[in-house]
Amino acid sequence: MTRLLFAAVLVAALVPTTPAGADTTFTVTKTADVNDGGCLPGNCSLRDAVSAANATAGTDTISLPPGQFKLEGAAGEDANAGGDLDVTESLKVVGAGAGATTIDANHIDRAFDMRVNTATLSVTNLAFTGGVDGNAGVILTPGPALTLTGVLFKDNAAGGGGTAGFGLIHATAGGAFALTVDHTTFDSNTSGGGGGSGFGLMDIITGPNSTVKFSDVTFTSNHVGGGTNGSGFGLIDFNAGAGAAMTVTRAVMRGNTVGGGMNASGFGLIDQLTGSLDVVDSTVSDNQVGGGASGASGFGTIVFPSSGPLTVRGSTFSGNQVGGGGATAAGFGGAIDANGSGPVTIENSTFAGNTAGGGASDATGFGGALDLGSGTITLTNLTFVGNVAGGDSGTGGAISPSTPANVTSKNNVFSGNTAAGVANSCGAALGTSGGGNIDDTSSCGFTPPADLVGNPLLGSLGAFGGLSPTVPLLPGSPAIDRGAGCSATDQRGQPRTGARCDSGAYEFAPPSPTTGTASAIKSKGATLGGSLIPSLRAASFHFEYGKTTTYGSQTPAQTAGGSLSAVGVTAPISGLKPGTTYHFR
Repeated sequence: MTRLLFAAVLVAALVPTTPAGADTTFTVTKTADVNDGGCLPGNCSLRDAVSAANATAGTDTISLPPGQFKLEGAAGEDANAGGDLDVTESLKVVGAGAGATTIDANHIDRAFDMRVNTATLSVTNLAFTGGVDGNAGVILTPGPALTLTGVLFKDNAAGGGGTAGFGLIHATAGGAFALTVDHTTFDSNTSGGGGGSGFGLMDIITGPNSTVKFSDVTFTSNHVGGGTNGSGFGLIDFNAGAGAAMTVTRAVMRGNTVGGGMNASGFGLIDQLTGSLDVVDSTVSDNQVGGGASGASGFGTIVFPSSGPLTVRGSTFSGNQVGGGGATAAGFGGAIDANGSGPVTIENSTFAGNTAGGGASDATGFGGALDLGSGTITLTNLTFVGNVAGGDSGTGGAISPSTPANVTSKNNVFSGNTAAGVANSCGAALGTSGGGNIDDTSSCGFTPPADLVGNPLLGSLGAFGGLSPTVPLLPGSPAIDRGAGCSATDQRGQPRTGARCDSGAYEFAPPSPTTGTASAIKSKGATLGGSLIPSLRAASFHFEYGKTTTYGSQTPAQTAGGSLSAVGVTAPISGLKPGTTYHFR
């Protein structure tokens, strides 16, 4: 008994205490928003934990269990007594998952107010809802860094009802700012509206050399601006001075509205005024930018007036409407309005069914897909199908180049694009051809033998592998083996094959067989199984079999249909020797 007591005392003496200034973890144990003045074991609210972290130097962590943490109290105070959570030290907040842990600002205030310009914030695995404030509906931060991982923003509002909104997140760092957003979703939020302008769901107005990185993010059914005079400035409004850089990788932006309404122009889903922008492996579809009434011009789903470089790779822009619908509701670039002086490089991407302007005779469209500025433009292995520059004087069904001589087009495919109701792909002949282009009009200035004017024989936009929808080449397409100097893979990641690569974003792949398993095995026979991706053609196949891997026998040839999906195939065999191992492929 004495020995056991001694051991217990010794263990207790060896448990370290947290020294002053060390990073500390505060574990929240109750959902009620009470302010007890301390975060005690078994009795700690979220507000208690924030107050305790404020009183402890270092970057502390708040651990939130599953539950809804609804904020209470009046907005407008800054001592963390009620309303939003006022933070004065760097902080990490970790939930149990966006479907399990929710911080509900209860429609009385934003969620977090970072009170000092030296504090950073990291939020992981939780949801925000019910945030309201014209100047940051969820997070206001003047600090140098913000990281969001596995976060859901749903039903939050910045401004609205005629009041301007400056983002759910409003970053105001005077120096360099680093924003990292990963595996995060923005769904059904608003910024501005009802006649109030909206400055993004993210309004990032920070100092030089700021960096913004989005990866695996989703924006759906959000509204920025809208109503009379309620212009919208992107889902992401980024203006950070010299040296700024933004990367967007594997993003999905679908069904969002920016601007729209009387004199309520829309400036892209991404409105970037400075620095460089890279968009990779992303899908931008069925969004409305501006339009809907008189004076509601629309400027691309990406607006990029910067002198820095813009690069787009492996991405699809489809079904977007920019401007249009009312008098003087012009549209500039149904997908991208790159109207600056910086270099633009777009490759291995698809532009399908986008519209700029239209709906009224003077709602002119400039570039059903691309409205290009005065910089050096390089377009490679792109597919443009069914894009529209509307209005009586629409120009450039696919491309409207302000400086045609600066555009180089290589291995691009144009089909079914129109301007002012007439078949048209380019607003003017493009300056340089790298060969391999196919256009079903003569508007781009392409000439044989390096290029072709004719029908490229395209299928319909669909999910044919990869991270974004593509438009397939049909059997017999003249785009097959017409390109040269392509990247190693197409938009889907499919290897470029054949004597020459194909023009456009889609490589016409050969049939792809996969050996399966045998069934119905008997003493002298069996049924061999496998699968085949015919790749939109009638594909002939057979099985080989034998006692060794040299096989020696084969089944009669069969034909599989022309789908892009795997189809199961079988063949019966007979005349086998009992008790013998056979190999097949």
